Amino acid sequence: MEMLNPRRILYSTICLWLIFCLFACGRKESKPTGEEEVKPTEVKKVKLIEKEKRVRLIEKERAELDNTEWRISVTSLKGGEPKSDTLRFINRKVVSKVFESKGYPASNYTMRIEFDGTVVWETMQTKEGEGVVFWRAEHKGNIMKGVISKHPKEGKNEDFSFVSISSKNIK
Repeated sequence: MEMLNPRRILYSTICLWLIFCLFACGRKESKPTGEEEVKPTEVKKVKLIEKEKRVRLIEKERAELDNTEWRISVTSLKGGEPKSDTLRFINRKVVSKVFESKGYPASNYTMRIEFDGTVVWETMQTKEGEGVVFWRAEHKGNIMKGVISKHPKEGKNEDFSFVSISSKNIK
């Protein structure tokens, strides 16, 4: 009986490993039927088209929201009775009647569209010496709901939720 030569075992192992690597590296993966390879330039074109489509949708939503007035019910997150307010969207700005009466000016808002079609707008109103009020709302169809966070220069922050009661065009 012949003794196993460690060199021969090592040599055989290396040869098998090289054959495996050559086979595995040289083999192309097959794609399932119906799938085509997408080139990087095509991906960029698709992303650009998607971005342009989203920008057009946002502009359409802005135009629909502009010159509207929304009656909202505002509730403190600490609890208590809901209070009424009115939001007006004019010239790409939003203003709350309640905060306007306290000296907070109309402000520009940013807008984006979620994947489910929900429109999200956000803004912040600043009054010199008083503080900042942050607004974030979701708008889908004839329903708008969101949160208001009032950050006074002095004192504790106050947070509220709101939901639309009605809306109308104000042209």
